[in-house]
Amino acid sequence: MFKFCESTYEEAFLQLLEDNGWQYTLGDDIHRRLDETLIELDMAEYLSRKYSKETLTEDEVSAIISNLRNTGDSSRYLTLRKVFSLYSGRGGGYVFKRMDGKDTPLPIDYIDFDEPSNNIFRAVNQFTVTYHAGKDTRRPDILLFVNGIPVCIIELKNPADVNATIEDAYDQIHIRYRRDVPHLMKYCALSCISDASNTRLGTTYSEYVHYYAWKKVENEDPAAN
Repeated sequence: MFKFCESTYEEAFLQLLEDNGWQYTLGDDIHRRLDETLIELDMAEYLSRKYSKETLTEDEVSAIISNLRNTGDSSRYLTLRKVFSLYSGRGGGYVFKRMDGKDTPLPIDYIDFDEPSNNIFRAVNQFTVTYHAGKDTRRPDILLFVNGIPVCIIELKNPADVNATIEDAYDQIHIRYRRDVPHLMKYCALSCISDASNTRLGTTYSEYVHYYAWKKVENEDPAAN
């Protein structure tokens, strides 16, 4: 008898993402420190390609990545707002001062919204993140990275388990992940919770009642705007 489990649903979810243009990567295959939550190689590749005419040096690319990594504020919520504003381009984005001694500022887009094909879209599962000085770990079901930035966290529940609900998935994100791995959650503006029959999208600071069932790419319902 076939037994449906959460890993089966995770595989199906990842396949759906691949079918829609996301590159799939197993988290264990990404070479990084486990306390590093950006995929630096993706961001470096994107920046070098996007700004090829400006011929950024390796040190300049590293400085642009460090700017995003080190952005913060007085609270975790305000940090997320500032980081999101930075990579979404809201509030003016980031203007990088070149290291060529000529003081030639360069506006930086961490995500290319004008030419989406320039971006690197990567869906990752088994992405281990350490906390408590590396003694403990969290491992989200799926993370969606754009140019190495984890913009969305996805938590899945087994559709065959009547005791597992999307409210449990909500708690996983809003209590455990926000508490234990703020160095990951400082980037994740969006979160998705699903048990196959019920899929909802919200922000990582939305109340559960404000998570919205996203069923269409183009939704005519005013509540979705």
